[in-house]
Amino acid sequence: MGRREIARFIPPNNAVLISIIDPDARQPEVNGNWDNIISLAFWDATHEKHGQPLATREQCRQIWDFIQQYKEKHIFAHCEAGVSRSGAVREYLERNGWIVMNPNWQIFPNIHVLNWLNHFDREVIL
Repeated sequence: MGRREIARFIPPNNAVLISIIDPDARQPEVNGNWDNIISLAFWDATHEKHGQPLATREQCRQIWDFIQQYKEKHIFAHCEAGVSRSGAVREYLERNGWIVMNPNWQIFPNIHVLNWLNHFDREVIL
């Protein structure tokens, strides 16, 4: 979901939100009663460019930990456009057996974020 969609979205019961925004953006208004919200700010970059650093390992680990903590709940993610950073979260969830709302919504997952989420799965297995 993008910034506009999350501002209008009313979550179902038992729902948590991963909110990812640009570092220079204001947190969007959210409606409803979310069980928990994690807010992170990092640029939508897959490689460092123009002074925009990548999401850090720690930020990606926070996303992964949040997903693991709330895996019995409805997990939603949003970013500025709803395509890349939240798309990486959605792709990760879908690959790991979660049922995803709007499965036909076109996404282009941020490969840097997705690779970190997959990396943490492998760390747990080892």
